[in-house]
Amino acid sequence: MQQAESEFVPSISLFQIIKAMQRYWLTIIIGTLVLGVGANLLVRHFEKPLYQADVRIVVQADDIPATGITKELIDTDTTVIKTFQDILDDRGVRAEISAALAQQNLTYTKEQLAGMLKIHQNTDSQVCMMIVTGQRRKEVATIANVATSVFVKNAETFLGIKHLLKMAPAETPKQSVSPNYLMITGIGAAIGFGLASLAAVIKVWFFEPQRVTD
Repeated sequence: MQQAESEFVPSISLFQIIKAMQRYWLTIIIGTLVLGVGANLLVRHFEKPLYQADVRIVVQADDIPATGITKELIDTDTTVIKTFQDILDDRGVRAEISAALAQQNLTYTKEQLAGMLKIHQNTDSQVCMMIVTGQRRKEVATIANVATSVFVKNAETFLGIKHLLKMAPAETPKQSVSPNYLMITGIGAAIGFGLASLAAVIKVWFFEPQRVTD
């Protein structure tokens, strides 16, 4: 009889797993909250948020150089217009933007601006977007407005485009575009819930086998 009892290996059903989770519900809730909040705080500490501001620019269809549009413009909703982007990639233009920003007490080098400035255009309209992405929330809108003014002036010089209309100026963004704190918190909470639930089931299964067989 003792040998049979020593060889007994408890099995557990879905119903018993649920019962184990109900028994240790407080532990599961604490584990979920700790990992969810912890993941959020960890990312906030080690990864700086990125903010984005944009300015819309209307371009007459006749002014868009056919040779400057990539093939993807036909196949996708949004793509980079190479010749427009080339204007921003020009070191002289970036130096001009940098100098204009310096007049507003903002210090950005040509190299820093290179990774911050992009121009996109929707295929179903002649609306371009000057997009600026950076870590300083209060400055990205100013950079977008200054860069747009410099771009509009240089578009005629580089491409002969005379009909560019800058629409409403960029506004200071209210939220970051990256990282997604809500998603990170959700992933952390899901991992916490899973680990805490697994710990509860293992504890009941291996250390409280009598509850499994009840």
